[in-house]
Amino acid sequence: MDFPTVSLLSSLGINPLVVFTCWVGWQLVKVNKGIKDSIVDLNTRVTVLEKTDKT
Repeated sequence: MDFPTVSLLSSLGINPLVVFTCWVGWQLVKVNKGIKDSIVDLNTRVTVLEKTDKT
């Protein structure tokens, strides 16, 4: 964040460190969701391959 943004947040009584921490947490949530989706997709593909292998 640039200095005017920091000063604006401070004047509103919002600690910029709290905003940054929330932003980092949200990024981690998005990464975690992406990893879970990838694992589910991979598991679905393996299941489909196993089903076609048996026939």
